[in-house]
This record gives sequence, C-alpha cells and structure tokens, in this order.
Amino acid sequence: MWGIFYRLKHNYRTQWLASTTVFLSLTLSGCSLLQEEAPTPVPIQATSTVAPTVAPTASLEPTLAPTLIPPTETAEPVPVEPTPTATVETAPTDPPAPTTPPEPVQDALFIEEGQLNLYPPGQIYEGDQVTFHLAVSIPDTVSFSNVAVRVDIDGEKLTEQALNGRNLGREYTLILPLVWDTTGKAGTHTVTFTADPNNLIQYGDENLENNRLDYELVVRPAAENFSRSNQSWVVKEIPYARIHVVSGTAAERDLEKLAIVTEASIQKAIDALGEEPRRIYDVYFIERVIGQGGYAGGSMVITYNDRNYTGGRIDEVIVHETVHLLDQQISNNSRITFLAEGLAVYASGGHYKPEDLNARAAALVATGNYIPLTQIIDNFYPVQHEIGYLEAGAFVQYLVDTYGWDKFKEFYADFQPASDGFNAARLNETLLADYGKTLEQIEQEWLTKLGEITLDREEVADLNGSIRFYNIMRRYQAIHDPTAYFLEAWLPRPNLLRDRGATAELTRHPEQTINLVLEVMLTEAEILLRSGNFRQAEVLMGSIERALDNQNNFIDPLGATYNEIVLEAYGRGYEIQRILLDGQSAIAVYTINNQPTLYTLEYSRQGAAWAVAQ
Repeated sequence: MWGIFYRLKHNYRTQWLASTTVFLSLTLSGCSLLQEEAPTPVPIQATSTVAPTVAPTASLEPTLAPTLIPPTETAEPVPVEPTPTATVETAPTDPPAPTTPPEPVQDALFIEEGQLNLYPPGQIYEGDQVTFHLAVSIPDTVSFSNVAVRVDIDGEKLTEQALNGRNLGREYTLILPLVWDTTGKAGTHTVTFTADPNNLIQYGDENLENNRLDYELVVRPAAENFSRSNQSWVVKEIPYARIHVVSGTAAERDLEKLAIVTEASIQKAIDALGEEPRRIYDVYFIERVIGQGGYAGGSMVITYNDRNYTGGRIDEVIVHETVHLLDQQISNNSRITFLAEGLAVYASGGHYKPEDLNARAAALVATGNYIPLTQIIDNFYPVQHEIGYLEAGAFVQYLVDTYGWDKFKEFYADFQPASDGFNAARLNETLLADYGKTLEQIEQEWLTKLGEITLDREEVADLNGSIRFYNIMRRYQAIHDPTAYFLEAWLPRPNLLRDRGATAELTRHPEQTINLVLEVMLTEAEILLRSGNFRQAEVLMGSIERALDNQNNFIDPLGATYNEIVLEAYGRGYEIQRILLDGQSAIAVYTINNQPTLYTLEYSRQGAAWAVAQ
C-alpha cells in the first residue's frame, strides 16, 4: 500500500525524477523545524498527485525501485504493495466451570509494566484524550468479568471497572477508550492501576504487591505538539461503501485513487463469494500501522502511509477485509477464525500478494514449516502468522477445488462454533456431516496432493524469506512499537474515535530515530523480497537483526549507512520515508513537518561520512 510511483532511469544519479507520480503517505509525526542551512526542498510536482486513469481491476502499486545493497548489484524497479491483516476477535464468553476445579496457580493475578499501552501512541500532549489498554494476568479459576481494576491519577480515583476484553494473544484486558482528557494537565502524573482493589480474589492471589502498577505519565505542553492541528474527518461515498480519511494525510491526498481501487476491490470480493452487501460498509484509511496493516469488525481499517514497513498490496487487503464483512451473511456471524481467515486469503488470491496457494502450502511441507491443522484451529493468531494464514487459505482452496464452491458455502453456513472456543472437534464433526470425511482424512488427502507439487528454488526462498521478514518485523513492533504488535494491540472502533473527534490515535506514531531507521530498513527488505532479490533481502534482514540484538547499535556497514543518512536528515527537520542506496550514492525520500508532500534529496559518501550531494 505504498504511495510513490517513480520511474527510474539507468542510474539513480541521473534525472530519475523526470516522470514521477505520487499517491501515498507519511507515518510519523513530531519532526523538528527546518534549519536555515537546509537546502530548499523541491517537492514532487503537485500535478503528479493526480494519478493516471486506473482500470477497474487495477491496484495502487508504486514502482519505486528496491534498495540496492552497496556497491555493485542493481535491481529492477518492482511494485511495492500494502497491508496484511487480522480480524477483530471479540472477547469470548467464559467457558463453563469444570466439574472439579483445578488447583489454583500461586500468584497468578498480577500486572507488569509491559502489559500497559497508552494511546495516542508515542508522546502524549496536552489536549489528548488518553486511552488506557492494560492486560492483566489472572488465575485460570477466575472469570475475567469478576476481576476489577481501579485507576487512580495522582491519588484521585478516575474509574473502577471489570476486565472487558481479550487481545489476540488471549490475554484478558481492560480497555478504557478516551477516558482521560488531558486539557490543562501538562506535567508529570502518576497513574496507578490496582487489580482486585477490594481483595475479593483469595486463591491464586497470594501476593498483593504485584496487583499494582504505578506508571509515570508525562503530558507535554500543547505548544510542543508539532503534529497536525485542526484535523477533521473527510468522507467520500462510493458504491457499497463510505471511505473515511483524516484531513491533511496522504489518504486525503490520494482519496480519488483510493476510491477507484476500493470500489474495484469490493466488487472482486462480491464476485468471489457471490454475495451482495446488505449494508453500506465503512472503510477507514489510517496512517498508523496496526498489526499487519489492517483489520475488520463492523467496518474496515487499513493502514495507508509512505513508510508502511508491513508491505502487502492495498487491493489485496481491501478484498480480504471485505470478505470478512460479506462472509457474515453466509455464516450468520458464527464462523471461526481459521475458516474466516482461510476464506479471506482464498478469495483474495493470496496473502500479501497474488500467489499460488497450493505451491505455498507445498513449500511449507517441504521446508518443515507445516503445522498440523488441529494445532492451528484452536490457537490461530498465536501461531506463526504467515504459516497460519497460508495453511488456512490453501485448505479452503482444496475444499473448493475438490468438492465445489456450493458445497463449501453450505458447509460454511452449517458450522456452529463450540461454546468453549475450542473448535477442532467441532470442525471434525461438521466436515463429517457435510463431506462424509473426518478432518484427519481430508487433511491427509490434501497433504498427499501437496506432495505431488514440484517446487522451484524461488518458491522456497520466497517462503523462507517471508517468514523470516515478518518474524523480524513483529520483533521490532514488540520492542519499539508495542501499540502496533498485533497480538497485544488495541484494535479501536474507528466510529468511536470519529464521533469523539479524535484523530491522533490513528495518525500518531512512536517518534524516536530508531523507529525511523528500522522502519526504513524493514521497508526496503520487504521490497527486495517482493522483487525476488532474496540474497540482498537476507543481507538487509541480517543487519536489522544485529541492531535488535545489540541494543539498537548498528554494528555493520549497511545498518550504519541507513542510520547515518536518517540522522543527518533528521537534523535538518526531515523525516525519511525511503532510502535507495546505489554504491557510494543514495536518494532519500522525505517529508517535512508532518505534511504529506514528498521530497527527494541526493546523498553521497564523502570520505568516511554520508553528506548531501553538491
């Protein structure tokens, strides 16, 4: 879902911007002001934001060439594409109590600092409406709805509520959306969270000291907030949908093109399922990365920015999320995650990109990455993401190819999830009733078919590279942007934010330079993978891993190069979105003061340092 079209000449140091089309966005906020010595920025021509006519099936695919690993190899320009996904999973009802309760785990009720996330992400400024998202560890013998949490700010009670959610990592959570208005509250505050404040839970909570978490929250003065001000929601209606974007963002800049692609993608989902929407869908394009870049509940939420390090194609994501909304009409909203995600991957024609799902699944088996279906069905999101989605999509394709779409649709409608949330046995029963075969029998037949597929080296390299990349990406999120980490992230209902006039939750982002450097590197690594430059991608991924392993120190020349260029531009007040390296020269794409205009700046190595080319 990237947003720059570049037509590059033979060498990056030539007039490579002779023909440029721009249509995507920025992500971070809070850049410093321009310094006087900075060269006068020359924006990409405003006329280029009017994208050429797109055929109904076209997608937003930038053609900015992938990064070149210095100094010798050259890669061909390749489409860069957008956002993988996760659906919103509502908190399950509590399972029925077993006949004989298990022995309680000692000290199983506790809170740790790493279990707290605040929104808006990054820095909190005066005037923000703060959301607290707290995960609480509780004993297996206690219902989450019976665990209260009290919140105090500077010793005064703000609220006391029971746990009210569960994240995709299966942790029980307290979500307090927009609960604290910081208007007039600049300064340092102590926020205290106390689980079971009245000590009602006796077993499994022997240590009351770890029930409490004190968090020091700094609210910066409003005058220090250099992010966009006076933002508002902009709405555009298209067939079947209303598109919502925040003013002053790249999504607003590219709204007309987004409308074309969204309409075509929704139609593709309609054609794939043979279902017409029974209502108008709300589609929100946001700048902040959440998870793999998109999710769907009652509406769709999709990341759209210029440094979308999650990769993926925008049209693929819109189709995927539309399927999640349409399939509720088939299943009466009673489907399970494994089948719902599998159907969405199948109908989209791939995950992240168009791909042969049979070959991808065969590669999983051949490389030893295949996970038995019974292990995935009841634990879908915590398993390795790419493996789970590919297996689910390929399994649905096998059922459709072997027994037909009408039979699968009947099966999908018949399925009734188990009340305790464990659905492998229920899936076995429904398969036996509808197909006359058990899950084990169908899985074995499918694996036999996969074993007949001849794989080439590129298919295996692509799979291994993709799994490695997304493991690194999620490691980055868990360390440096936990509000984006899909297993723990709050997946907000955007209509709530829209109705409250809140936008920072969807546009703000952690602002440290380490975020900029690693996200630029991740972005380039994903583009290299997508272009088939697997060796170069592996080199760059190795550099990212070494930085994460060594407390954010860039100990190899490649990582040091990215770091040096990002820091040099940051000192000028520029926020880097892309870096294209070519031996001893580089081209940086950047934004200024959180505005969605893209500029370019050429760098060259001068002696031992990188500097703006003269």
